[in-house]
Amino acid sequence: MQATMASGIAVDAFYAMVQSRVHPPQSLIDEWRDKQTPRYIEVSEVFRRAFSLDPKNVSGVRQTLAEIFRFRDLAIDPSGKMDAQILHPELGVGVEWRFAYFRYQNALLIVKATLQLIAELVASGYPKDADLQKYLDALRARVEPLRNANALRTQTQDRDISSKWFS
Repeated sequence: MQATMASGIAVDAFYAMVQSRVHPPQSLIDEWRDKQTPRYIEVSEVFRRAFSLDPKNVSGVRQTLAEIFRFRDLAIDPSGKMDAQILHPELGVGVEWRFAYFRYQNALLIVKATLQLIAELVASGYPKDADLQKYLDALRARVEPLRNANALRTQTQDRDISSKWFS
């Protein structure tokens, strides 16, 4: 849950910086509010405008944001009622849904997706706003090492390590 929340916060922080430089028209903001547009659509639209993304890239950004925010929302406000147990993929037993949703593999996927999204947007182009470009240049140097961090390697490598510790 913590990794999921951290990913959502990272996207929101990145969005806040971009949005402070790329102001959507007030009519669009009013429409989003009136129609209760999902957050991931709003964020993807601001990214589209800031980075001049083509429709194919906007679709991918939108799908990634939808998953990040879906998991973040589940972590923020999970249902307190007990549902039927679901099968945990690694354990092979029935567990409460939170134990299956917020397991290591899903957290790793969300963190990787967040880093990849931000890194690709940072590297994707050159916005018209000079201050935003300076921010992106500084951020690029900080994001690239994270993409290759040991903590984000595949689970196969993790299994090799855990077999040494728990054998």
